[in-house]
Amino acid sequence: MRMIMGVCWVLALSSPADACKFLPAPLDENIQRAGAVFVGAVERTEGQFSSGQGGVAWIKVLAARKGPAAGQTVEVRSNMGSCSQVFSPGEQWLVLAKGAGPSKFETNMPSGSLLLTDGRGLYQRENWQAVKDRFSAQRLKPWLSQDACAAARFALMDFFGRLPRTCKEDGDCVADQYIDPHPCYAPVITNLSRVPTADVPELTRLQKTERRFCPLDEQRIPACSPRALSTECREGRCRQRTP
Repeated sequence: MRMIMGVCWVLALSSPADACKFLPAPLDENIQRAGAVFVGAVERTEGQFSSGQGGVAWIKVLAARKGPAAGQTVEVRSNMGSCSQVFSPGEQWLVLAKGAGPSKFETNMPSGSLLLTDGRGLYQRENWQAVKDRFSAQRLKPWLSQDACAAARFALMDFFGRLPRTCKEDGDCVADQYIDPHPCYAPVITNLSRVPTADVPELTRLQKTERRFCPLDEQRIPACSPRALSTECREGRCRQRTP
């Protein structure tokens, strides 16, 4: 597998005009291999990121698992042709990079970095969940104490995680587009109980707080159609259907 990955990287480097092609590795494997792992906010960039040809981004570290310290602004380069990681100001990322630091690193698409929030304010819930699952509460606390939007989103995700998901068969499961109300967001998986009546006031409060502290640039957001998400009952829990 590693040899095949290496071949794909060589192909990407030798054909910068082509679309980047590589075999993605599991996130935990990418984290183990990376020299730096941190959540960061892109402050500015230089180079040809807009055309996917790479450049340099200055990223403020919000929470760190490996490498730089929280609060530090680091320089992250990406110059791998079509496999360059594209950064834009205003985005938040889970950055997986290589390099000895302490303030200069390199990354690319095969490194496995994940977009958390785009420049319009839309967040990728599954990627935020990846951060929540892999960063200790202690490492996240300084970030969440200063970022009301991040704290509000994690609180909303905690609520989603407590919704009923027990099941006996596939028909017991649903993917509800309207629990996380913006149509650009992925549906929330529950069983047929969806949101219990007693929990609706808490959901309403959490949604209101998230909207207050996480404003969206609606003028830059196209109309989104509801997402189709296939569910299944696996090991007694409603989950997204595996391929």
